[in-house]
Amino acid sequence: MPVEREDEMTFAEQLKQMYACHEAVHWVGDKTLREAWTTCERSDWMAWLTQRLGLDSRKAAADMAERVWHLVEPESQLACAWVIDCARRGADDDEMAAAWDAAGAAAWDAAGAAAGAAAGAAAGAAAWDAAGDAAWAAAGAAAWDAAGAAERAAQANIMRDHFMWQQIDKAIRERTE
Repeated sequence: MPVEREDEMTFAEQLKQMYACHEAVHWVGDKTLREAWTTCERSDWMAWLTQRLGLDSRKAAADMAERVWHLVEPESQLACAWVIDCARRGADDDEMAAAWDAAGAAAWDAAGAAAGAAAGAAAGAAAWDAAGDAAWAAAGAAAWDAAGAAERAAQANIMRDHFMWQQIDKAIRERTE
């Protein structure tokens, strides 16, 4: 386990340096990375951090999208399934962009906020670059609004299943070197 030195930045300071939202920085407060990662129930924050650190979170996003599959309207399922498939198999940039566009269109066409949230979560599975940050944020916000506490906790656990806090710590250290 890494030992924190007095001259090292706190996790909250590191988040500020990465331009994390005020709400996340405030929630972290004086928590260590380990404490924050193991207790956070905001999968959208966790996904944002993994992406900011350059970690490939598409498979985690696909798992999250599958958890809300029951909310996807039948007319949106094909596009959402394509995005999930692309995320799982590591499709090239062109196919990922096409799938993301299709899922985005499906989200707009879907009736009801829940269907939009599910399609948005599926669209988030395609996100991994600068343009994808917005998709992740939208997917996370929609899922956050549509889901209850149990679902939010399950989504955060998916992130923890895919990324241990030590991986996040290593990526942060590499970023600052």
